[in-house]
Amino acid sequence: MIEKSPTDPVLISQIADLCRQHDDLKSAEAYYRRAVELAPNDIQYREYLGEFLHHQKRSDEAVLIWEEIAQGDRRTAYHLARIAEIYGNFEYETRAIAAISEAAKLDPSDFPLQLKAAKLHLAAGQDQQALTYLAAAELLASNGDERELTIAERIRALKVSGELMQVANQMQLE
Repeated sequence: MIEKSPTDPVLISQIADLCRQHDDLKSAEAYYRRAVELAPNDIQYREYLGEFLHHQKRSDEAVLIWEEIAQGDRRTAYHLARIAEIYGNFEYETRAIAAISEAAKLDPSDFPLQLKAAKLHLAAGQDQQALTYLAAAELLASNGDERELTIAERIRALKVSGELMQVANQMQLE
């Protein structure tokens, strides 16, 4: 298979998966690394390599690989949000928060990004930061569905922070 398409990162990563499934971990790692070399700007291959390393109990190496997703010209809100998602999946809460915060700073006009930042902060118990991101998302909401979503998330955040009744009473007074 490799002889037919030696420079196809999709094929190379599929071969890495097969090696991994058959416990040929040394070959799997080599193929994952080769896929990254063949497509250095395609983030999925770094994600796969990092996941492989993480499952091999080589978390420090995995983090280094995942950090490469947003290095240099690739340091964009999109790539940082993707890293945050990866970190969230692997329970690196602090790293996920740092990545999503930087992403939201890089693109403060992106509604889904602000909402994602709010959700991650809320999940991490950072209620006030979550409310800040929700306020930004609320300003960016461009339709009824987005407004409804931000209101629902704000209610959830206020409930978690224990401020829901206080805010509700204040709104009633107003």
